[in-house]
Amino acid sequence: MSALTQQLEQLKQQQQELEERIRKEEEIKQKLENESSIERLETLVQPLTNVLERRTFQGTSGNTPIYGKSARERYTEKYEHEMQKYNDLLIRNPTFTNANYCDPLKNKQLLEEEIYTTIISIFKKQQQEIDEISSTLDKFNKYFDDFKKRGLIRK
Repeated sequence: MSALTQQLEQLKQQQQELEERIRKEEEIKQKLENESSIERLETLVQPLTNVLERRTFQGTSGNTPIYGKSARERYTEKYEHEMQKYNDLLIRNPTFTNANYCDPLKNKQLLEEEIYTTIISIFKKQQQEIDEISSTLDKFNKYFDDFKKRGLIRK
């Protein structure tokens, strides 16, 4: 009897997890259908962020799982190491100029994700400022209408 109860509990848990996944998929679908929204941009960039943040399983130490560095950490460390080498080269030879050598670049995925998230942040800030201006304008219009009703302002 307890085995049936345990199976029933597992099925209920699986059902809840499935319902949660369906709900999240519907939210993503709804955000993607809104052609010109900040949420759509965030939804489009999120998979790239997830790939950069994902850590690979390296094994266990006793019962504790061990995860490696994320792609973001690896790419950042590589970029910082290359930048340090470049800076050391410039310090050793201040007159160094080589047309074939250029400054180190960040990994393409990391660079794209940073650009996208920066643009989204700018849009969010602008939207917040627009909302504040709109709110102020609404208040002004309310006072203006009130003054017109009192006859304090004539057309």
